[in-house]
Amino acid sequence: MPGLHFTWFRSCRQRLYTTFAALILSVIAMVQFPMTFVAGFMVDRFKIHIIKTIGYLVYGVNLLILLLGTSQQILLVYAALHGVFMAFESVSNNVIWPNYFGRKYQGTIRGTAMTAMVIGSSLGPLPFGFAYDYFSGYSEILLIMTIFSLTASIPAFFSPPPIYCHR
Repeated sequence: MPGLHFTWFRSCRQRLYTTFAALILSVIAMVQFPMTFVAGFMVDRFKIHIIKTIGYLVYGVNLLILLLGTSQQILLVYAALHGVFMAFESVSNNVIWPNYFGRKYQGTIRGTAMTAMVIGSSLGPLPFGFAYDYFSGYSEILLIMTIFSLTASIPAFFSPPPIYCHR
């Protein structure tokens, strides 16, 4: 996602105005905030691996909308769906760690995971930059990201939380 956000203004400048690009980022945040409450409610009632699966599928469809969308209305739909995805992603990530790994080593596990996420976020814009330099656009990298997201939904679906034997 950082690669997508860092290149957002350049991508929109090719199709639309930069003020509209700023509006899109605002819509994402305005949708994300209330949806975190809905996500918390849903995470308590449904299995987390199903929520993650649906989240990856929504993100894949959302990237297709971004790839194919040319009108402002379609890009507003993208912004709303992206806000929903980010809300569910942030809430479900906070729930998945203790559900899958227990509570004993949360500091170590989350510290390692956060380090990996920061490294991934810092490297995220590079594929977008390479794609823009090589293809003169973002279509190819958005298609690759769509494939990655849809592919990630498969292992997410088949990864229910472990069953622990309590002694």
